[in-house]
Amino acid sequence: DPAKVVEFWDLTNRQDWALCERVQQGSASRGYRPGLYHLSERCVHAFDRWYAEWLQQQLGAAATAAP
Repeated sequence: DPAKVVEFWDLTNRQDWALCERVQQGSASRGYRPGLYHLSERCVHAFDRWYAEWLQQQLGAAATAAP
C-alpha cells in the first residue's frame, strides 16, 4: 500500500527537518567550535574530500579552457 510508505517517509522527513534545524541552531551558538570530523563521520569526510577534488578538477579545466 503506497499510503503506508508515504506516511512513513513523511514522518522520517519531519524528524530529519527537526534534527537539521537543531544542528543549525547549535552551530550558530557561542559554544560551537568547528573542528575535525568524528570517527563516525568517515563517509561524510570521504564525500567532502571527493567533492573538493572533483571541484578543483572542474575549476582547473575551466581555467585552461578560458580564452
